[in-house]
Amino acid sequence: MATTCKKIDHKNPKFCLNDLLVLELHKFEADVDELVESAAKEDKIDNNIRKIIKEWDKMKFTFEDIAGVPCLGETGEIVELVEQHGMDIQGMLGQKDVAEFREVVSKWRGYMTTLENVIEKWRKVQGDWRILRPIFIESEDIKAQLPEAAATFTKVHEEFRELMFEVSEEPLVIPACTAEGRLEKLKQFESEIESC
Repeated sequence: MATTCKKIDHKNPKFCLNDLLVLELHKFEADVDELVESAAKEDKIDNNIRKIIKEWDKMKFTFEDIAGVPCLGETGEIVELVEQHGMDIQGMLGQKDVAEFREVVSKWRGYMTTLENVIEKWRKVQGDWRILRPIFIESEDIKAQLPEAAATFTKVHEEFRELMFEVSEEPLVIPACTAEGRLEKLKQFESEIESC
């Protein structure tokens, strides 16, 4: 209506094809085509971001027991999805028709970046913890020879164990990875484990 400067009473139950013909909308074909094309692109962006959100709403980590600690299971499928959705979202942000959805699409781009960083760090910390746990937790000889390192590792072990039990009880990927301070905590674990 703004483009044609005509009032179109399409909600009137008596509105019919003749009413459209009288409006002579065919004179605005190019403008209307542009609007329709833009609306179709907006609809596609809306549907795509909804699909992404729906998929992540149910995505959960799996766990495997390692010495009584629920550790992250295979994350390959999750990482692959993060990469795919990250590229899809980047593509959406590059379109001029994203304006109406920019806020939500940008928020999800942030999620994908966070997931990528957190999962990578988490796998590294878990791998290092897994290697050093038998050395510093089970070996009395090492504890006696390296008391400072053993104390540091024991602290990390307890905090890591607590984190993993917490996440295993609420295993949804988005909340687990975007929890406040999660990346910083994993970086702290990594640093302390490296010092050991």
